[in-house]
Amino acid sequence: MASVPLRHIEQPGLEWEEDLFSCEPHWTKEPSIDIIKTLVVRHFDLDKEAPDVSFFAEGAFNKLYAVDCGRGRFIFRATLPVAPGVKTKSEVATLAFVRENTTIPVPQVFAYDADLNNALGFEWILMERIDARPLHEVWHSMSWLKKGLLVMKIADYTAQLFRLEMRTIGSLYLTHDPPGFTLGETVLPQFFKSTNIHLDIPRGPFASSRAYITARIQLTQHWARKLDLTDDDDAEHYADIQAVLSGIQTLLPRLFLAAQDQEQEQEPTTLCNRDISASNMLITPHGDLASIVDWECTAFVPHYQAVAIPAFLKGPALAAPPEPQTPSTEAHLEQLEQYEKARLREFFVQEMARVEPGWVRVYESQRVCQDVLLAMEYCENDMLVKWARGWVEKVVQGGGGSVRSLAEVGK
Repeated sequence: MASVPLRHIEQPGLEWEEDLFSCEPHWTKEPSIDIIKTLVVRHFDLDKEAPDVSFFAEGAFNKLYAVDCGRGRFIFRATLPVAPGVKTKSEVATLAFVRENTTIPVPQVFAYDADLNNALGFEWILMERIDARPLHEVWHSMSWLKKGLLVMKIADYTAQLFRLEMRTIGSLYLTHDPPGFTLGETVLPQFFKSTNIHLDIPRGPFASSRAYITARIQLTQHWARKLDLTDDDDAEHYADIQAVLSGIQTLLPRLFLAAQDQEQEQEPTTLCNRDISASNMLITPHGDLASIVDWECTAFVPHYQAVAIPAFLKGPALAAPPEPQTPSTEAHLEQLEQYEKARLREFFVQEMARVEPGWVRVYESQRVCQDVLLAMEYCENDMLVKWARGWVEKVVQGGGGSVRSLAEVGK
């Protein structure tokens, strides 16, 4: 198995920490609040006013700082160079695209710098600050009616995104002559986590699902090469991965169009944000959605990849509501949330059938295509890869629609 050529990418301030079950990015240096103040003064032309800047929150790839000054209240977000240049550029373009083409409430961007060679040493975005609280902080105080109305709103927004069709797989970028948008390099975690950003492989835009999945196969093979084949467990894991990928390669011509076929069939793609989570949805004191704030790692992908239950509704299912408790314990609230989300997931699919039946048709009919991508994600876990191997082998043997969806295995 030949190794993939490498490319040189500078990533100052970033270190990946890997163990058996995860790969997490870490900051090796902190953004300077004094430099952030200087950048805010420069971009808002504050003359001699000193803005108040303080740490606000931290995400997987970002540190957020609250900015208060004479021009208003803002968020300054510094980001790790996990995908230098392209991650910030694509997110800024995506926010602009969503604001122009949907009614989804997203933050306004006032300034940004996607070049690491700046005074801060990190890419950054200066954006609107929304005075509201994350959904996970207010869930238990929201009425059942407000939760249902929130699901209806998200279904409407999901339908709007689903209708924004293109014919290429990739992330959005701004064009300036003429002003507009184009699709370019695909900025998804699978393409940049750990050492993946250094691989010299196709990154998009992709002309077909087959080209896109072939690139994903290369990424999975790269991960498999890290296993120690002198260790019995790793050797078994490696063999399972190879069986999964071999099966997927067999399925490719059965399930996915080649680029030349796509020219005739016009495989549609749609903008997909897989992180509409309880942390990224901001809720007003009245229980209404104020904004969806995180649009990094968003791309136009095939419909079968885009149709999914929103992240904030996922989780274990509880068939019956727990017995009431006064006062409610933490365990009781957790069980109540599991029951509520199970009911709201059903409601979401029903609402999607009402506002965009095409979404539901894809959701119900293209599970096998969805599971191909999931099988590759499962390859990095020594237990899940066995489920993926069993699923792939059954589908290759002709099980097709009669095979239980990989997403349901283990539940």
